Amino acid sequence: MFRPFFIGKTSKAYLVFISGLCTAQDVDQQVLMPLMHVTESDFPDLGRMAEQVPIWRDLSTTLLSKK
Repeated sequence: MFRPFFIGKTSKAYLVFISGLCTAQDVDQQVLMPLMHVTESDFPDLGRMAEQVPIWRDLSTTLLSKK
């Protein structure tokens, strides 16, 4: 599944996850909501943030390499 979202106010990103491994609600609450409240100046800390979110931990390297 693809979940489009914004990091901060202007940086659009897409989260890709496999349905069945987690629910869309889990992804929204544990991954997307925290990311939507950061600003572009927070990007250097996004890797640390990703390590604290279990659902996103395995995808963090791939997603952060796109910034």
